[in-house]
Amino acid sequence: RPYPIADGKVHKAKIQYLPFVETRYFELMTANENLIPYLKDNGEGRRLGTLAVFVDQGVIEDRPLFAIPVNLSVLLDLPRGLAFVGFTASSGRRWENHDVLNWEWCHSSCQ
Repeated sequence: RPYPIADGKVHKAKIQYLPFVETRYFELMTANENLIPYLKDNGEGRRLGTLAVFVDQGVIEDRPLFAIPVNLSVLLDLPRGLAFVGFTASSGRRWENHDVLNWEWCHSSCQ
């Protein structure tokens, strides 16, 4: 679903990966044939999980903008299961300012 964020306002976002399929998000899940290679077990005992993106009121209401079933271990091909976290932004051909005002990393539930 399109969501307007190019309005000059401050927006709150949350990106969440759960190591299981979250049934509460079934109605919001989306996928196509390009996702099929990332729906498998990688032989390391990790199974299918849920990647969900929340924006603004969705963060408060625990209602993601979208959710996809995926095994991140397969998708990212992580050496020893380790990854770096970072930020990137783009505005196409025009100049624009993108500020990260606050962020936190949680290994379990964030409050």
